[in-house]
Amino acid sequence: MLGSIERFTAILIEHYMGKLPFWVSPRQAMIVPVAGAFNEYAESLREKLHLLGFAVALDDSTKTLNKKLLLARKEQYNFVLIVGEDEQKNNSVNIRTRKNTRVGEVSVDELIKLFSKYRDEKLSDEVTDPDVDDEAAKAEFKAKQ
Repeated sequence: MLGSIERFTAILIEHYMGKLPFWVSPRQAMIVPVAGAFNEYAESLREKLHLLGFAVALDDSTKTLNKKLLLARKEQYNFVLIVGEDEQKNNSVNIRTRKNTRVGEVSVDELIKLFSKYRDEKLSDEVTDPDVDDEAAKAEFKAKQ
């Protein structure tokens, strides 16, 4: 029985070329604070999302923001959630997709609805993730949510 699970997992990873859809990904989101001053907000957000059953990590290291973003992208996180002063004031996050598309600022409540939709309806974030980084594509991406 264990062998069939291993084969299924291998087929799934091969089919998605390692870029697993949100609902099955062990790396759904990485929270990246822009500075150490926002680590507490980032940790509270991580805890909230974790309690809701999402696989969320926090990069509170002293690396530069660009290195944190590059590392999260290299590790195939579906979404990178950037938090700073504006996001803390507005109780929101700034979203980037796996393809580095900048979605923009979204409230935490909207984020939870989005993540729940991807997980519960077993949607692939790749289907709605535009390849180009322009305003029209961002607007279309947000409209589909």
